[in-house]
Amino acid sequence: MKYRLYNRAYAFLRGYFWLPCPICGKKFGGHEGANSGLMNTLHSGRMVCRDCGGKADKINRKRFPQLFR
Repeated sequence: MKYRLYNRAYAFLRGYFWLPCPICGKKFGGHEGANSGLMNTLHSGRMVCRDCGGKADKINRKRFPQLFR
């Protein structure tokens, strides 16, 4: 919990967002996102937390199989 407070303070001080992850609902900052995101369409998506990066990849592969051949 202590590290979450540091990350939250860093996000606010640096102007990053502090929002819930679209997959797990845990709040995270824009400075600590995963390498992948959750795609809504072929041209837009949402950032996910580090813990949900793998889940987002699996969901994206099911939604858009034509991109991952």
